[in-house]
Amino acid sequence: MVTPGHRGVVCRFAPPGWSATDPNPYAGEHDSPGGWTHAEVEDKRRGWMFTGSTPRGMFSVRWDRDVPDLKSRLADLFRYETRHGRAVLLCVPPDIDGDTFVSDALARTPPPHVVRDPDPQWVTHSTDLDAWARIREDGALKSSALLTAEGATPDDLGFRVLGEPADYAEYVMLGSMERVGGEHVVASRRAGRIITDEDAPHEPGVCLYFDNRELIRAGLGERDGAHLIEVRGHLPLEPYLVEAISARDIESEAGVGWTPASFHAAVTAAFLARLR
Repeated sequence: MVTPGHRGVVCRFAPPGWSATDPNPYAGEHDSPGGWTHAEVEDKRRGWMFTGSTPRGMFSVRWDRDVPDLKSRLADLFRYETRHGRAVLLCVPPDIDGDTFVSDALARTPPPHVVRDPDPQWVTHSTDLDAWARIREDGALKSSALLTAEGATPDDLGFRVLGEPADYAEYVMLGSMERVGGEHVVASRRAGRIITDEDAPHEPGVCLYFDNRELIRAGLGERDGAHLIEVRGHLPLEPYLVEAISARDIESEAGVGWTPASFHAAVTAAFLARLR
């Protein structure tokens, strides 16, 4: 369907029995200038979300059906993909009416630059100590695309391994302080492969905490449905950075090395203590 009244959002629902290992059944029907993205609401209740490539090479975003603010995530994805010239192949569980679900999501979800009730006050970005030194010198977090334009060679693991769209490089991605994901990113870049084990040995760097609601009010916040919030181009440290806490600022238990989970727990506790 071409969703009516919503600025040309193009969505096709996967036919019954279709799976991500099958060819795109609509590839020849709709000539989307940017190609296609696969999105799926999985009939599972774990609160999980995944990104990556399908076996057929489409970038894919998948949410469990109990992911918080699922409809807003879906609407954000549709709007983002539309802005970048892509159509969406959507899979939903059989008990969900797809047309109603999509229309309701688009109608009820505010635009990206509006603070929403579920938006957390604080968001995070984890990085290594060398990168943090450059960030402080620049006075801003910069996107991969901007760093490349300036002659740097930022890590491209997400594009090489996960098949992320090239336009993701134009954004600085920020995450939830309740999730370990930022430490997984640091660990993965250090290892040169995707690390998802929360209990693997980890050499942490620094965790940056930003005022999410303030940057949204300033018109900097963008949303793509896959990330909590993002900023295009660069995010100035002033006035949005609240705290920067490194492994040097906190101590692990004597004789015990860090893991993504243990550092995340320790740095979160340290941040909350500083707020008091």
